[in-house]
Amino acid sequence: MQNNAKKNGFTTTAWGRRRYLKHIQDEPFNYNYNDKRKVDFNPLFTAKSVINKKVPQDIIDMYNAQLENANYGKQKKIIEQAEKDGITITNNKSFIAEALRQCLNSVIQGSSADMSKRAMILIGQNEELKQLGFRMLFPVHDEIIAECPFENRKRCAELMSKLMIQSGADKIKVPMKCDVECFFVWYGDDVSTEDNEITAMQYKDYMETGKYYGEDYYKQKLIQGA
Repeated sequence: MQNNAKKNGFTTTAWGRRRYLKHIQDEPFNYNYNDKRKVDFNPLFTAKSVINKKVPQDIIDMYNAQLENANYGKQKKIIEQAEKDGITITNNKSFIAEALRQCLNSVIQGSSADMSKRAMILIGQNEELKQLGFRMLFPVHDEIIAECPFENRKRCAELMSKLMIQSGADKIKVPMKCDVECFFVWYGDDVSTEDNEITAMQYKDYMETGKYYGEDYYKQKLIQGA
């Protein structure tokens, strides 16, 4: 994967979408002449003359050989001395290391994003969800936020989970799981998909006051009322 990324400059998701990686094709070190460079006097030189800042390959090879076998402290000294001698050396190794780390991460996150988009299409086209009053609101990374009538939450949750998994089944061959959480307000306390005394109390409080609490609060109320 990393070799292909170095060759092409990008990785691909499970569905072939390209994810370009900055610095993946950089050389470990870049070389340019700076203002401290010693040059022979040229009587024909004018203000409009262009100074070639490209360092010859033999000098680059010499520095590469020195830097390749040096530890961080020695590399720093070599680079500092080169700067004084008129050659600016840019160390790209940390950028390259980060790009290499992103190779796998880009495939995983990019494929996850592709799955979310495919899931949105499947969910949006599902007739049963439409009949249940389900409405997709917006995506958040690899999550999809939606709403439905309270009494239909269990079936909507089942269908939503099934379609999310189905969206990647043609490419992702490992077993997948999709959790669906229900709540009255985004990132509020969870509400069970099963009808029971606690969900009935949560629903009543929310409809009357616009507020509700987690299961533990209502469990305590039931104990106190027993």
